Amino acid sequence: MRVVKFSVLILMIMLMIAFRTDTLWLNPAQQVSISQSYSLVAWEIGNLLDKWAHRISNLVSSNSVDQSKFLQKYFDLQAKIDSEIENSRDMTGEKADNNSYGVGFPLDDLILERDAYKNDVEEILEGAISLAVNETGFGLMFQVVFPPVDIRLTQTPYLLVASPRDSIFRKYEVLLRPETDMDERIRMENELQTRYDLSAVTIRIGGLAAYPAPVAHNSQLRAVLGTAAHEWVHHYMFFRPLGQAMFRSENMVTINETVADIIGRYLADHAYGILTKEGMDPILDPISHGSAMRTPGNMEFDFSKEMRETRLHVDDLLISGAVEAAEVYMEQRRMEFVENGYHIRKLNQAYFAFYGSYAESPASSSSIGDQLNRMVELTPDFKTFVGKIAGVSSYDEFLDTLDELERSANQ
Repeated sequence: MRVVKFSVLILMIMLMIAFRTDTLWLNPAQQVSISQSYSLVAWEIGNLLDKWAHRISNLVSSNSVDQSKFLQKYFDLQAKIDSEIENSRDMTGEKADNNSYGVGFPLDDLILERDAYKNDVEEILEGAISLAVNETGFGLMFQVVFPPVDIRLTQTPYLLVASPRDSIFRKYEVLLRPETDMDERIRMENELQTRYDLSAVTIRIGGLAAYPAPVAHNSQLRAVLGTAAHEWVHHYMFFRPLGQAMFRSENMVTINETVADIIGRYLADHAYGILTKEGMDPILDPISHGSAMRTPGNMEFDFSKEMRETRLHVDDLLISGAVEAAEVYMEQRRMEFVENGYHIRKLNQAYFAFYGSYAESPASSSSIGDQLNRMVELTPDFKTFVGKIAGVSSYDEFLDTLDELERSANQ
């Protein structure tokens, strides 16, 4: 009964988040996407209770799970699924979606077999991240992790992002159903441009800070852990000043997203170590870098360097008022990225607005990433860093906190 009451409490909290979020989308992005909009409320209702039902079932049955076997099987199957999808890449350079295949396609059997392991793999990953939270020292008393780590491995939604053409920021955005096809996504992007003079792009997101957090299927253990930990950091910060101030300014969005990257990466590394000690073969899980899909090409092409140079030059062009020149330049650069194996379907102001919110990304021109990493260096341990950044509720307060740490270090 206590578990059920706790589940309902979390559900109520997260439903309030969902309702609050849905009311914000009264904008052009919502108007062009109304038929394809993704319901956070439906996600919460359809998944939270199912997750807890699985946990209760496990407690009742007391079945032990061979963690290394389950993980290895799940990620091996996902690698086969990725290979099948890669072989069916469509002409736009994007991977075809799982649900675009007809009945009887070999992929269907692979998905069914993978999904048989999904619930248990979710539990294993959640346990590893929870243990990592406690090992880093910022769990609660008696090693209680709040909110509990809760994820669902699934097909994640798309995000339709719109930015002004003469500047770069996330002006409008709306979640789209995972099954939204390419034609529909292109229609929305074009409509935002022609009707509202906005730059737009649709992006398949890796995860979402709903509860439980939808996390995209991925064949790499480290990548899944990174996304799951990133979303849990958003859950954690929701109950603290930093998360509650996330949408007060563009800088606060960037701080929140970059903090989730930094802390999430730290937790994921710990969780990865925990799981590989249990028998998961790390050789089968290489670290990947960059947000674009990579295929063999010019190995001397430095994605991060080239993308950062592109972003900085676009900023200069937009500041000078050369909007059309910036758009021509971005398309030229996009083709260069594609020629070198990075399949970027659309490179525009909206692309930079989204990826630029993650200040460590090469698509960002923000100094916040360097500032946050400097704060990590100036704090004696990671727990202290988390405590300090969690209490920040404005960009000015963040800068004051950083200045205070700098002065203390120089004394």
